[in-house]
Amino acid sequence: MITTVQPMSVEHARCLAMAYELHRLLGELFDRPQHGPGSCVEDAWNRMDDVIGMLEPDEPDPDEKPTVRSLRLVEAKKVRP
Repeated sequence: MITTVQPMSVEHARCLAMAYELHRLLGELFDRPQHGPGSCVEDAWNRMDDVIGMLEPDEPDPDEKPTVRSLRLVEAKKVRP
């Protein structure tokens, strides 16, 4: 499900929706014998998790330690008016 804390551009939302759709389609292909474990389809399907993770808006988790990326995002937001 797409949830957001900040407004997301239409283009960003479209990319995220397409990434979810591609992830779903790759999952369907993976279920076929010729595209099962060890195939390029499996590799692409696994990589889509990273793509979706990068496109998903950051939602702060109070129990999670800050990462370098999250610290950079906080600093970048401070610089912007």
